[in-house]
Amino acid sequence: IIEAMMDKTVETYPANMIFGGAIKYEMYKLSAEPGDRITREQILKLEEEMGDRAGKGDIVLMDFGWQKYWKTDAEWKYYATNEPGISE
Repeated sequence: IIEAMMDKTVETYPANMIFGGAIKYEMYKLSAEPGDRITREQILKLEEEMGDRAGKGDIVLMDFGWQKYWKTDAEWKYYATNEPGISE
């Protein structure tokens, strides 16, 4: 948490800071297991398969497919503590 930004909520930012070009990386295609970290090399290979890559100023959306584990019962901690991510 950045203390200096605690009073910043979405409506305080200019629209050009929260809207823009975006690219979706379908990270689930890498078959990451709980707790795995995706490497730079894996992302570069995925970009090659996509035929596209993020450009300067693009918003990057990474879909790990992890929503299948979303729970609101006592098992929520599994979702919150075992998600895959990126290594760098």
